[in-house]
Amino acid sequence: NNNNNTTMQRQQRQWWSIPTASMPAYFAAGAVAGAFASGIMTPADVIKTQMATGSVSSSLGFVGAGQYILEHHGMRGLYAGCRARMVWSGCFSAIGFGTFEACKSMLGVGNKKQQQQQDQIPQLQQQQQQQQQQP
Repeated sequence: NNNNNTTMQRQQRQWWSIPTASMPAYFAAGAVAGAFASGIMTPADVIKTQMATGSVSSSLGFVGAGQYILEHHGMRGLYAGCRARMVWSGCFSAIGFGTFEACKSMLGVGNKKQQQQQDQIPQLQQQQQQQQQQP
């Protein structure tokens, strides 16, 4: 019987009942993670792009191409386009991660411990009401 009540309570939850306080944190976490990852990977991406476009001979290999770019263009050459890439990836990751978390919340998928705690709230409220009704 108690299990049936829990199932009914889950079904009665409205799909828009997202914990809105945590949504900005999810979007911010996605933005920071995406921007950071892009910043770290920019030199490898620059080397790959330079090799693919023929700006650096692919016969040098990956490490050789990196050394060539470093010798002829310096660190700026390895980090060409880094800011724009970090902004793009940060925005893209913020939207992706934030939307994923919102959908997960709307569908009721997530942390089992959190779900159990939410399921106990009506029971605790009933217990409090019963205690208040007793003289």
